[in-house]
Amino acid sequence: MIKSISFLFCMLFISVAFSYGQQTVRGIVTDMNTGKHLPFASVNHENAHLGVTDMTGNFTLQIPENATRFTVTYPGYLPKTVSVAQGKILTITLQKHPSSNIESQIKSNIAAANSLMEKVIRKKKDNYPENILDSYTFRSYQKSVITAHPDSINDRIDSIFRKQKNNLVLRKVDSSNYFLKQQLLRTHLYLIETSVKVDYSSKEGRKETIVANQMAGLEEPLYRLLKFQLQSFSIYKESYTLLGTTYKSPLAGNALKTYNYRVIDTVLNEGRPAFLVYFYPKRTSKKAQLKGALYIDTVSLALQKGHIQHRNGLDISARQDYTYFEEENIWFPTQAKLNIKKGDGDKPVDLFDRMIIEVNEPSSDSKLIHTNNDFPDKQIRYTAEQYNTDIAFNIPVTIEKRAKDIRVAPNAFSRQDPFWNLQRSAPLTLREYRTYNELDSIAIAQRINERFAFLSKLFTGYLSTRYIDFDLKYLLKYNNYEAFRLGMGAITNDNFSKRFRLKAYGVYGTKDAEFKYGATGSYKLLPTNETWIGVDYKDDLVETGSDKFITDGRTFYVFEPRLFNITSFHRNKAVSTYFQHEINPALRIQLQWSHIKTDPTYPYTYLYNQQSFDNYTTNTGTFSLYWAPNNTYLTFRDSNSLLSPGFPQFNLQFTQGLKGVMGSDFGFTKTQLRIRHRINTFGAGAIDLNMTGGLAFGDLPITELYHASPNQPKAQALLSRFSVAGRDSFETMYFDEFFSDRYLSLQAKYLAPPFKISDKITPQVSFITRFAIGDIRNPENHIGIPFQSLKEGYYESGLEFNNIFSGFGLSTMYRYGPYNLPLFTDNISLKFTFYLSLGI
Repeated sequence: MIKSISFLFCMLFISVAFSYGQQTVRGIVTDMNTGKHLPFASVNHENAHLGVTDMTGNFTLQIPENATRFTVTYPGYLPKTVSVAQGKILTITLQKHPSSNIESQIKSNIAAANSLMEKVIRKKKDNYPENILDSYTFRSYQKSVITAHPDSINDRIDSIFRKQKNNLVLRKVDSSNYFLKQQLLRTHLYLIETSVKVDYSSKEGRKETIVANQMAGLEEPLYRLLKFQLQSFSIYKESYTLLGTTYKSPLAGNALKTYNYRVIDTVLNEGRPAFLVYFYPKRTSKKAQLKGALYIDTVSLALQKGHIQHRNGLDISARQDYTYFEEENIWFPTQAKLNIKKGDGDKPVDLFDRMIIEVNEPSSDSKLIHTNNDFPDKQIRYTAEQYNTDIAFNIPVTIEKRAKDIRVAPNAFSRQDPFWNLQRSAPLTLREYRTYNELDSIAIAQRINERFAFLSKLFTGYLSTRYIDFDLKYLLKYNNYEAFRLGMGAITNDNFSKRFRLKAYGVYGTKDAEFKYGATGSYKLLPTNETWIGVDYKDDLVETGSDKFITDGRTFYVFEPRLFNITSFHRNKAVSTYFQHEINPALRIQLQWSHIKTDPTYPYTYLYNQQSFDNYTTNTGTFSLYWAPNNTYLTFRDSNSLLSPGFPQFNLQFTQGLKGVMGSDFGFTKTQLRIRHRINTFGAGAIDLNMTGGLAFGDLPITELYHASPNQPKAQALLSRFSVAGRDSFETMYFDEFFSDRYLSLQAKYLAPPFKISDKITPQVSFITRFAIGDIRNPENHIGIPFQSLKEGYYESGLEFNNIFSGFGLSTMYRYGPYNLPLFTDNISLKFTFYLSLGI
């Protein structure tokens, strides 16, 4: 095994161009007197600007092959000309200018730079291509490599000894460094290529089409890797995304509240002068933050180039190069590069807005002696390069369907070399060809593609066979009425039929000793869109007072927390027919007619029109709509998969009970609305908002009322109520305590950034407040279950400490306001939380 191989796998799931006619120079720039590293010092050769040092004063740059000298400059210091020394890392010390006062110069520079950046930000509307162009189109070739330079690996065999008394005892021989170097001499560790067509229209937005993609060893890609946003297309927007995590852009409208700026130099870029501006955060943080350099055109104040660095546990360097188009008088992005390797710092790094990466040094055992102490993980790096070509402006552009969604061309994964040779910025090297060949051979020998297909379904809750997928969501559940609910479901897959679908399930409750089941048959009306008609039968339990939306998609959870506490169910025997249509991936509707025979499992009588009903029949027609305009989907082969959720999200549902139709006992009308929203706060956590409401009138037995999602078990002692917290439920509201025919609930949840307690414990604290208000007409018509209305308003607030260990955490909430209870402990909920889903 390779030492610290976990770091390599981290790099794989985030997943070497060589320059010709040039030579590479490496070095570090420091202050002559203090030894302090000088970030973003300018490196020049004759009149050409070569680049800048990074945040630690280091640089690796290409200079012309015949160059023998280059010059380094930095504000407040004397310039220094240095001789090229091939193969050496140069240490370049700069001397402060004898007549300069560095401190006052820096303060003056910051003030001048901030004034400059105010003007740059105001001019964004005149410089950002999407603001000033009617349309643009281009092709983008992207190559990602995981690799290390073979010469950087010490391939000496590591003999590991343990000290025992006065002797050394050989424990094992580790040859992983040797085999890694041999591998790197032949191939890279991984390689991905993608060709993307990008079209933009000022009216319809920006559309990406994946024209071609190949991942070494995979016949078809892991779809979610296709849209992990490694870095934003442009720094101009209010937010900047790096490795899936959103930060405030250094060109955001209020960026001066977050960043300081310093003008480092004035340089030439593509023959046009530019201010070289260093930016860095105003306030320090326990987490790694963005720093970098911006090249600002001195005439138009447009962005010419951007360097962004994020250095600590991981060393991340991102670069965007713009090209000047004289006819349109704009700078447009033409190249982007991203490099990731293990860093030297100890601050955590956020990835994809949810993962926290801390790269620690391997623990050492003082009793062990190694003959090779070099760990290769610091040499392994991830490199992504992007080249934009065939750029055209203000030409007619046609964008089919939603611009936000990413389309994959039907033959994207079967492109051959002649096609790829037209896309690549440079031919593949022999080492890169070998990478494809060797990993493809390994994948075939070890059946990697079949395993990925099996696991991708397993993670969404399906155990796949040739024609049938077994639905594991029915396998095991628990509630207070049935105790353990054991069962299994099954659904036919595309190998059986792409248009005709059968599914069924059966479950058994160990406490009520009853069997429940359901079956559905559906048919896809057209092969090219998601329009289905179906017939469904269920004989099963339904939670009384719940407000399910029939357009909610299937969700697979290993563990459903709130289900543990539910006691009040009614049994429905329901026959339904439905029509389901996807207008676009983010907008779907469903029409459904249902004939339902309802029998409460608890003592209950509904008084209506001088009659008593212990059980009853209803016929309902339902229209339901789900709309998430900011969701992003991947469209491939007439199917859509969610890549990233966007907000807000809307659910709207109308239900009409039809009295007298096919023996229906009641007539009623119900309207339900749910709005979910999330506000990201640029590294300071997120705020989740949830509004849910319902309005019903007519003949409404308790099974058609709303209960506002209570989750407090009925027990006297506080610890006796210790159970599982739900996701959006009222934790201090007792089951069957409130029912309403009209209600509104509001929830605000602030999810603070996770923080580290130890290597294995990184919890996230959530601050939660909830409110509900409602009322009910004719409560006296409901006999058997005493309950209240919510007309005075219900309040609770508290904390969740989530993911303390393996998805488990703790929750505590307090009930206050008009429905505060006399005994203090009755107002408190203390529960554990569990937030772990295998759905992907």
